[in-house]
Amino acid sequence: MQNWEVTLAKHFKDRNNEEIDEAVIGTIISTNPISVSIYNGQIILNSNQYYVCESLKNITGTINLENVADHGALTTKFTITRELNIGDEVLCIPAARGQKYFIVDKVATT
Repeated sequence: MQNWEVTLAKHFKDRNNEEIDEAVIGTIISTNPISVSIYNGQIILNSNQYYVCESLKNITGTINLENVADHGALTTKFTITRELNIGDEVLCIPAARGQKYFIVDKVATT
């Protein structure tokens, strides 16, 4: 029979080492630097614990339009601004054993 200290330690180990293997919805709690709360605030992801997908960053480039009415061809530069704001919900997918997460995109909650 085990003593109570060993049993208690095993319970803490089981509680603190849950297998993390599924996507979760996180909430942005800071934007500079980005911090994300997951599991109702039980885990806070900081900059060394996630990767942010390019789709959430600003996109700049050049676009070529042909056959524009009254102009012919047109080339112009563009910027698409994708901002993360405090309170935004984002899809977080864990990497191996939940050590890091991929922040994939904003989640619409409508």
